[in-house]
Amino acid sequence: MKTGDGKIIGFVITAHDITESKQAEQSLRYTQERLQTLVETTDAFIWEMDSRGIYTYCSPQLWTLWGFDPKEMIGKTPFDLLPPEDREKSGQAFSAMIKSSMAFRNIEARSFDAKGNIRFLEINGIPFFDAAGKLKGYWGITRDITEHKNTEKEKEKLQQQLFQSSKMAAIGTLSGGIAHDFNNILAAITGNAQLIKLDAPATVNNIN
Repeated sequence: MKTGDGKIIGFVITAHDITESKQAEQSLRYTQERLQTLVETTDAFIWEMDSRGIYTYCSPQLWTLWGFDPKEMIGKTPFDLLPPEDREKSGQAFSAMIKSSMAFRNIEARSFDAKGNIRFLEINGIPFFDAAGKLKGYWGITRDITEHKNTEKEKEKLQQQLFQSSKMAAIGTLSGGIAHDFNNILAAITGNAQLIKLDAPATVNNIN
């Protein structure tokens, strides 16, 4: 405060209690750190993309799992890594997903790793929106299921081999049964022929 001639005669001090604000900041920081730890320690690839399908965040697992630098993947799309024959179909599916703004689960896809090898992926995602309710993009998790798919293929191969073996065994059993029955018929025919020969006149026997 000042007098009329400008002399300072005191101060007015105001204070605001910011305890709740500080606690909220600490809680938010803790939550962010916890989420970051979870993202970096999980064995899955965590990502964020905008409504155009462009990556805006890629977790470090992108490098660990498939050999791509997460920072270099920002601005690209997952479609850039798909085999050419899969891109059109996947693009159509993504367009339909954007229109519906729906979450998706257990979507299987093929993708290249940094060495050009095909990997099988399982993709899950949920949409997020701006304050006006407009779709902004998707948060998601992608898991590598290549080993599982290869195991399934090997299992199918073994099942097919077992089926073929069972089929051949059945054919063998059937053939053996037919041969046995045929031998029985031949034995009966031969036996009857011998009886007929014995009952036939001597001249017939002599002819034979």
